[in-house]
Amino acid sequence: MIIIKDNNIDKYDFVENSSVAIGNFDGIHVGHQKLFKKLVESPRTYGTKTIVLTFDPHPSKVIGNIKKNEPFFLCDFGEKSRIISGLGINYLVSLPFTKAISRMFPHDFVKNILIDRLKAKHIVVGFDYRFGRNKMGGIEDLKEFSKLYKFHIDVIPPVIIDGEIISSSYIRKLISEGDVEKAEKGLGRPYMLEGTVIKGKGRGKKIGVPTANLEINPSIILPKDGVYSVKVEYKSRFYDGIVSIGENPTFNNRFITVEVHIIDFSKNIYNSRLKIFFKERVRDIIKFKNQFELKNQILKDISLL
Repeated sequence: MIIIKDNNIDKYDFVENSSVAIGNFDGIHVGHQKLFKKLVESPRTYGTKTIVLTFDPHPSKVIGNIKKNEPFFLCDFGEKSRIISGLGINYLVSLPFTKAISRMFPHDFVKNILIDRLKAKHIVVGFDYRFGRNKMGGIEDLKEFSKLYKFHIDVIPPVIIDGEIISSSYIRKLISEGDVEKAEKGLGRPYMLEGTVIKGKGRGKKIGVPTANLEINPSIILPKDGVYSVKVEYKSRFYDGIVSIGENPTFNNRFITVEVHIIDFSKNIYNSRLKIFFKERVRDIIKFKNQFELKNQILKDISLL
């Protein structure tokens, strides 16, 4: 898969007709996956190359109320591109979402971006797709433009699980509430955090339950404060683990940390990258009277895995 980002789209010459899926695709949930399935089928029907068109920064960062480093995303661009690359897509185009792009009228976006730059002959979007200045454009507008510029459209209906329409915003809500099991249903895989192991206080090691402190991209949403059972990936191997997210009131820490204990593991992994895959929420963060009560509770948590 070829990745085109920043302003390189202006330099890249698309000479072949394309099928284009448009969206932010944060988290690449089961609704997005259904859309991508339709996209990868398109070359057989239309003889096109496949393009996923997304935006960076997320439009909500430009025209919404989301601050630069406010936790908002389900995955970063690296994880998004890794998942998309495994689907057999030809191109991932990350268009810089600027004030100028946000002010484009629907017709200008279709003509200037989709037709002139990307040579779109087939477009795949979700049922609730909106585009153009102030989200003026919708599915009916896209259908009208398809007649003018002679392209085909596929509109993907919603995926509904447990009575809920699956969307990135719905999954963000589940994660923020700590419901990682429902989030897994919506994502089609466990929710994952990736980070670098950094130096901590060493308290876990002192009480016989060593933990790895993870530095997480601050723009990625953390699950609700609490203790969770997880799978930990280190150098392509998987281990059982338990992670604590939140303040550590037993030691009067007032800042949020992500600390994972990897079961039956004793390697020095400072500065290494870990991925943690959430299975279920075990309990709330509790303030214990002393470190011995804390250790006993952690051992109880581990015994339940």
